[in-house]
Amino acid sequence: MTNLNNEGLGKLKKVLKLSFIYKGFNVLISFLLIRYTIQYVGDEVYGIWVTILSFLTWFSAIESGISNSFRNQLTSYYSERKFNTIKKIIATAFKSMSIVYLTAIVVLLVVVFTTPFYSFFTTENITNTKLPLLFSIVAYFLYFIFFYLNNVLLATHNAEKTYLFLLIQNIIVLLTIVVLNATSIQSSLLLICMIYTLVPLLCWTIFNIFSFGGFLKKIRPSFTHFKAAKNPLKKLNPSFFIIQLFTLVIYSTDNIIILNYLNGVEVAKYNVAFKYYNILTVLFNLVLVPYWAIFSEANYKKDVNSIKYSIYRLVKNWLAVLLVAIAITLFSPFAYKLWIGKEMNIPMSLSILMGISALLTAWYSIFSFFLKSANQLRLQRNLLTLAGVLNIPLSLFLINYFNSSGVIIATIFSILPLAIGLPWHYQLTLKRLNS
Repeated sequence: MTNLNNEGLGKLKKVLKLSFIYKGFNVLISFLLIRYTIQYVGDEVYGIWVTILSFLTWFSAIESGISNSFRNQLTSYYSERKFNTIKKIIATAFKSMSIVYLTAIVVLLVVVFTTPFYSFFTTENITNTKLPLLFSIVAYFLYFIFFYLNNVLLATHNAEKTYLFLLIQNIIVLLTIVVLNATSIQSSLLLICMIYTLVPLLCWTIFNIFSFGGFLKKIRPSFTHFKAAKNPLKKLNPSFFIIQLFTLVIYSTDNIIILNYLNGVEVAKYNVAFKYYNILTVLFNLVLVPYWAIFSEANYKKDVNSIKYSIYRLVKNWLAVLLVAIAITLFSPFAYKLWIGKEMNIPMSLSILMGISALLTAWYSIFSFFLKSANQLRLQRNLLTLAGVLNIPLSLFLINYFNSSGVIIATIFSILPLAIGLPWHYQLTLKRLNS
């Protein structure tokens, strides 16, 4: 099996080393965040907040679609040191983000003010969700604009700085929650929404100033670049939007379905299990994320040997994650109680299903990353569209028989075609590169 070129392997090792350190601390912080947030606001309010967050996350499809439309270009031009071209791309992307998200803010504010839309995020005990929803929409959508920096970092082989910035952000949120737990300040849904949306917005605003004023100065766009970026939305690839949108439909509608068919407490249980098995996703993504830039350069240079070796390494890492999944499932009943600090009565069946879902997602993500970097999107787009269309009605049907476990069963059935079809498409794409 042929190795990556020395420069690419050197970059990868450096990024992975720092990424593991930062992301390891990030996992610990995120677990503490859930524990102290539940302690402060209770299971039901926490369940409503994560449901609001799930709704807001749908709109990350815009950020991801814009980012991915330009990401392969950024990586290619960065490897050739075409910094002026990169400045134009970054300016176009930021302008696109601003246009779309500011428009979305206005549209959603009108919807929330003029319709009972906010009632999707209420329970029998908690009905005053309109103001928290409005505040979250404005703050989180502004945050999405500044979060484009994340894509620039990934495309320029600075993935470890993304994890560092996220760690700083989450530490600030955690310290705020811990301080509130120690005071007599009354908890509320609005207060939690403010903390979880304002802190990321302020942090990523500062990170942009720091990054483009420092280590990214050579690719910082000027006012002239922004002014020259005309019709920025025409340069976007709609396939990336469709892929991200239906990915979010599959993974981010669960909380809303459970809240409306069961209750906020069940949402909290489901979310705790989901976050626990997110360990697998985090572990695998630490290795996977830097490979987009490696794949993109290899595709650009038609370096088939580097691609094969990269996939080989990723499959070996997936097998390691499989062993971790078995271990944490056996440990899960004790882990939940130790983590949250109280008994949550999460069924073992739900834990096992969460593990299967996480492993399937990690498996097809190996080939998804490669195909995205090669702009081979048609099959992936079609399979995700089918999965997204099936997921909600299947969830609504199965929740009647299996409660919250039915929702994750629907997810597993929806993504099975991706786990089979994308490896096949990878093989076909590799044959074309070889020819």
